[in-house]
Amino acid sequence: MIAVMTDVQLVEAALIRKRELGQNITDLKPIWYDQVFKHHRISNSIFVENLTYYNQNLDEMEKILDEVLANLNKIQANLEATRPLS
Repeated sequence: MIAVMTDVQLVEAALIRKRELGQNITDLKPIWYDQVFKHHRISNSIFVENLTYYNQNLDEMEKILDEVLANLNKIQANLEATRPLS
């Protein structure tokens, strides 16, 4: 679930950025989510089922979200480390 949630957060961030740039994301959102689910070999219904479970078990959800945040921070650090200096 941690890897799926990390990818979902990346998708959401990309969608927000595209919307800020004035792009229509209506068609992109389901495509990108489907790609995440396909990559992780789950379905939308399995994702929702798991999300519902963890939302009812907040201690477990908090641990997952802490790991998701750690993953996102690592990704950001890697991107910043490879960004050319200007």
